[in-house]
Amino acid sequence: MADDSQTTSSSAPAPGGLGALKWALLGAGVFVVALIALCVMLMRPSPKATGASLASLPVGYVANASTGAKLYMQSCASCHGPRGHGMPHQGLTIRQSVHVSELTDLKMVEFLRVGRAADHPDSAMKLPMPAKGNNPNLTDVDLMDVVAHMRALQAEAGYVKTR
Repeated sequence: MADDSQTTSSSAPAPGGLGALKWALLGAGVFVVALIALCVMLMRPSPKATGASLASLPVGYVANASTGAKLYMQSCASCHGPRGHGMPHQGLTIRQSVHVSELTDLKMVEFLRVGRAADHPDSAMKLPMPAKGNNPNLTDVDLMDVVAHMRALQAEAGYVKTR
């Protein structure tokens, strides 16, 4: 008669058996996924270094024209004038700009973020419009505030938005 202790199987996996191998592989897989996620996070430039993206704008963000006025004076006024009237051989008026009035706020932020080359077909003065007014530290939140100030300048001039 055969020894029953060797022929009956137990429902629990034997230590080091197939069940342990499945758990080890699962644990290794989770570790690899976590490691990849960490590498992606470390390789991604910080928003502070690159300027925030539109996706990083706070939900429901309401631009602050007062803050925008200060930023405008630091980065835009030298070409567009302190009140947006434009400066000779520097930059066009903002107060009555069709370009500014036709773009949505987000499109205006995109435009300010990248600027425009002097040879661009839409450049009226054939002068460069530097990205972020030549201030790489401006974030999209800052640019939204600048746009709010630009809208206030247009409203002050009685210029109606056509967008």
